[in-house]
Amino acid sequence: MKVKELIEQLKLFDEEQEVCIAEIQNYGSNFTYKISSVEEQNKNSWYNGKSYKAVMIIGEIQDGTMSREEDEE
Repeated sequence: MKVKELIEQLKLFDEEQEVCIAEIQNYGSNFTYKISSVEEQNKNSWYNGKSYKAVMIIGEIQDGTMSREEDEE
């Protein structure tokens, strides 16, 4: 995802709404993380072995779990 695409998606939400990072797992709970920072860092790709600059949204601590509306029925 590009920064421009992320900005366009975020425009759909209330600007006062909290943002967190969620990790989806095959088994167990889907954890959420508070965001500690947003930084430009090197990303080392597992797929092509290349390194390049990317904007990183960095999680801090697990602070909950995620459930989708269809999961709550």
